[in-house]
Amino acid sequence: MGEKIKVDIQDLRIGMYVVELDRPWLETPFPFQGFYLNSARAIEAVRQVCEYVFVDCQPRVRRGQSAAVGDVPAAAAPVGAARDPVPIGISPDVLARLSLGHSGTPVYRDRTTFQQEIPRACKLRAEGRALITQVFRDVRLGRSLEPGDAKALVRGLVESILDNPDALVWLTQLKSRDEYTSLHCLNVSILTLAYGRQLGLSKEALYEVGLGALLHDIGKMRVPLEILNKPGRLNPEEFAVVKTHAGAGHEILRVHSGLPDSVLDVVYGHHERRDGSGYPRNLRGDQIGLYSRMVAIVDVYDAVTSDRVYHDAASPVETLKWMYESREKLFDPWLMEQFIQCVGIFPVGSVVEMTTGEVGVVVSDNHLRRLRPRVLMVLDPDKARREAPQVVDLMERRRDGAGRPFDVRLVLVPGAYGIHPQDYLTPERVAAGGS
Repeated sequence: MGEKIKVDIQDLRIGMYVVELDRPWLETPFPFQGFYLNSARAIEAVRQVCEYVFVDCQPRVRRGQSAAVGDVPAAAAPVGAARDPVPIGISPDVLARLSLGHSGTPVYRDRTTFQQEIPRACKLRAEGRALITQVFRDVRLGRSLEPGDAKALVRGLVESILDNPDALVWLTQLKSRDEYTSLHCLNVSILTLAYGRQLGLSKEALYEVGLGALLHDIGKMRVPLEILNKPGRLNPEEFAVVKTHAGAGHEILRVHSGLPDSVLDVVYGHHERRDGSGYPRNLRGDQIGLYSRMVAIVDVYDAVTSDRVYHDAASPVETLKWMYESREKLFDPWLMEQFIQCVGIFPVGSVVEMTTGEVGVVVSDNHLRRLRPRVLMVLDPDKARREAPQVVDLMERRRDGAGRPFDVRLVLVPGAYGIHPQDYLTPERVAAGGS
């Protein structure tokens, strides 16, 4: 980024590139960090919200940013909670030693398409499910843990995520209440790797945080199954037993040489919270390692959006809203904002209603325009179920048949109109729908 200068809103001119506002991005209608003022309307939109902004004298548009505020539909007509703008942060110094660069251009560019990456992603997911199940079984039976296979799996996950993160992230939505623990660990690893890619972590840093995320709940194998699988609320004594899993996991892995301290720290610290209310050490703020702070966010997100023995899944959008509101208390605020940018305004698996009345399931995000994902259309405008659901890329289809804007109007709760995202988020279904 070039020189950044403070500009009063009365001094804004067409052609300026806004890089920072005088308030959090979530409190404004602008979903992306960085935009050109390309019209008088754009300038007026900023004046309605801010008193001053910061302008980059030598702008370079980053992946995930809007080229012009005029391109942002949220600035014109909100459509409910689904259109809450996404908060974007500015890279902190703590990432400098782990990042390959923050020059204003993306560190990683997609090298494959979503369709090309799906076969490898499916294979890795199958291998991961089998591996985690075996590792957990071995630990529960008291057998020695050999981390070699886990390391190999994470390296495969990293390569796939770096080539194109959408395929593996999409597969994290294929969840099972009966396989929660193993799938949760795999999903947390995948989402953390996509998150780390978003932050620009180096490949070696991705290996470490991904491995820690994969093994973060290994200590639960020392918790009695009747407590882990209890269908109701845990009593204080039972919860105290569950809380021992972080320390137990750390001890299990500590005896295995070759695992970096950063991996062990994730296992030990993923339940710590910013205000010191977490466990097992009641750490606060920057006392919690970077990787642990990242995995803490992903761990909660995947857990809340999953069916468990004691609760049904919450929607991705509502989960992100709650987590963002809790950021000052529970999570690193900047990292929380970056995670929301990573998973998108409409995360994969969101059930959405279009301005035409059609209803569909989001199957992938769009990195350049977060408000225009790819949607598998399931219901017609009259809410009749389609015999052959079809994938629509909102980047390509911007108008309906009458020439009106074609956008997401509402985010619905899972199960609305009988639509359960897991029924549609399969490679076969999406391929048949034209992906």
